Amino acid sequence: MERFENQALDSKNMNEALKDTICLQCGNKLGNYQNFSNKIICSNCAYEYPVIEQKIPILLKNPHKYLAEILSEYEKYIQESENRLQEIVVSDNKNPLRSQVIKSIESGIIFNNQYIQLLREQISKHIELNHLMKIATHEKSYGYSANFSYLQRDWCWLPEGEEELELIQNTLLKYILSFDTERDAAIVLGAGTGRIAWDLRDKYKWMYATDLSYTMAALFYDLLEKEIVFYEINQKNIFNDTEAARCLTATMYPPKKEVVQIQQPSSENFSYFIGDALHLPFVEHSLSTVISVYFTDVVPPQFLFAEIARVIKLNGIFIHFGPLAYHFNDLSYSLAANEIRALLKQHNFEILAEETVPTFHKSSSVSMSSKLYRNWTFAAIWSGFS
Repeated sequence: MERFENQALDSKNMNEALKDTICLQCGNKLGNYQNFSNKIICSNCAYEYPVIEQKIPILLKNPHKYLAEILSEYEKYIQESENRLQEIVVSDNKNPLRSQVIKSIESGIIFNNQYIQLLREQISKHIELNHLMKIATHEKSYGYSANFSYLQRDWCWLPEGEEELELIQNTLLKYILSFDTERDAAIVLGAGTGRIAWDLRDKYKWMYATDLSYTMAALFYDLLEKEIVFYEINQKNIFNDTEAARCLTATMYPPKKEVVQIQQPSSENFSYFIGDALHLPFVEHSLSTVISVYFTDVVPPQFLFAEIARVIKLNGIFIHFGPLAYHFNDLSYSLAANEIRALLKQHNFEILAEETVPTFHKSSSVSMSSKLYRNWTFAAIWSGFS
């Protein structure tokens, strides 16, 4: 039997560098960072940034509005999930021969929803009624509100997930080692459950990871302390009905073939915060590297490149990996690759190398379908303002 010994990661020094980030209200250094506090207070203007569960920093211009919107998103998901569960009961009654399969899907959804309900409870402690009133009719969706697919790819150590991650990381490492001469401080935008940033942290003096999804950040911080058990729900395209609800375990420790004592990974040069890629809490030209994996098409590139040009150092490197799938409907921002090249030039970036790297994205061995991306990948150097 494969098993291994592990312990909760010692994260007491994690996020230490957040004291050097800037307040998004006044522009001065935050300072006053304390581990295991429920807020970060700007040493200049005294603005308070919430730290959920004394571990997840919310470094946004309006963190309280964000939390109210996330709470609304969780409430909406839970309601939709309850409606879906009612539909499942109807399906169960229609075909007794599939009763066991349908009940396994129902049980898996209910089990996963317990985690989302826990996140809702964490958020609700920091919400004021006036913020909830303001977003009662909001239509904005932060996505990934109850998505475990990145957790499955990043931290379940499944062959298909490791294959995708190996392609991504080998490409990133090639560009980092070839073009990134300083390797001081780097940031991974849209970091998700943190695997890519975590694995690259030993290449930099400091590695920052940021995402706008509370779920993704919460999953990462929980993994620092424990394993996470969840269900992969497959309602169609499966080879075997026993895999309709597959139980998986996520852990930061890769599996071992014998009992061994694993050395604790260091988190001393790592920070993960909730942040907006268009308003990063860094002084101008303070990061040597900006990495975007499956993220450049999440927000309008015109605004994203302007912010990257603001925070990146002279001769700093911007690395992009992913397709241009665009997660918004505004065609004025949905640029083709040649338009991206022209936009980079406008912001004084020069592409040093580029290629196409195909990957099967978040594929599952139990599914008959996979999404194939032909990922446009490049490294670009920022040459300063012309």
